[in-house]
Amino acid sequence: MNISRGLTRFVAVLGMLIMAFSNPAFAGCASLCDEFATAVSRGWDDAAEVAARNAQRQADEAAAAAQRQAAEQAQQAEMQAAQEYAERQAQEQAERVAREQAERQAREQAERVAQEQAERQAREQAELAAREQAERQGREQAERIAQENTARQAREQSERIAQENIQKQTREQAEHVARVQEENSRALAKKADDEKAFLDKQHADQEFLQQKKVQQDQFLEAKRLEETRVAETRRLEEARVAQVQQQEKLALAQIDVGKSAKTPVGRSGQQHNFPNANAPSPRNAPEIINNRSYSGHAIDRMQERGYTPSVIENALQNGIPSAGSKPNTLLYTDTVNKLRVVTNSETGNVVTVIPGLK
Repeated sequence: MNISRGLTRFVAVLGMLIMAFSNPAFAGCASLCDEFATAVSRGWDDAAEVAARNAQRQADEAAAAAQRQAAEQAQQAEMQAAQEYAERQAQEQAERVAREQAERQAREQAERVAQEQAERQAREQAELAAREQAERQGREQAERIAQENTARQAREQSERIAQENIQKQTREQAEHVARVQEENSRALAKKADDEKAFLDKQHADQEFLQQKKVQQDQFLEAKRLEETRVAETRRLEEARVAQVQQQEKLALAQIDVGKSAKTPVGRSGQQHNFPNANAPSPRNAPEIINNRSYSGHAIDRMQERGYTPSVIENALQNGIPSAGSKPNTLLYTDTVNKLRVVTNSETGNVVTVIPGLK
């Protein structure tokens, strides 16, 4: 470093001198310049040796410094490389740890999610199974209750219908008996009223006749004669009617026909030549048998087919009821004895008896 600085100064001085010598003003100084040049030449050799030694020393120092610097740089590079390696290792370790931790967290998260999902699915499946079981049990219970209600309602309805039928039959029978009794009572009352009215009228007539007997002797005698004639006519008519009835009785006796409607004389399919079979009025009069009213036509049919009142009563009690072909009539069908009985739906009277089934 010092050698370089000295050389630089020397060169600078030398340049100045050369410039000075080249100037005409300095022409008298040639000797001085020669001496100076000699001195400079001698000093230059010494300086060159010193400079060489210094240069060698500086080169050695520079080599050592460079070597030291290279060693330091190498050491620094190694340290930097080691540090970078350590940092890279640490970073990779951190990244690996972070990645492992992330993977572990992700795995744990996935396992937790899967477990939660499995638990949720299991819970939902259990709830669904419980709900389905509850619904099935509810349906089964509802169906059982509905069946029980249906059976109970059917049983109650059957019992109610049977009870209503019994009550209806009892009521109808009671009403029929009451109607028959009321009709009989009205008939008896009417008969009694008629007899009383007749007696009252007769008594009044007798009083009137007694009061007017004196003034109306001829009229009463004529009336008496007229009454005698009328009585005789009535007697003759009654005798004629009795004779006709006696003839009918004799005719009925010949074919074993009794007067009572309880006496059947034929059977189904058998033909009889009854006295008034084609007459517009029946042979028998209406009659009450076992508290039930029978029309004369019904009694005629019973006698002709051989049906007793007990058979008719059985058909009314156990037969199949239905509407009759005429208004205000009921038809009872006895499938066992194969007959049909027609009654008045209002009075309960037996209108007719029909053999066979439709």
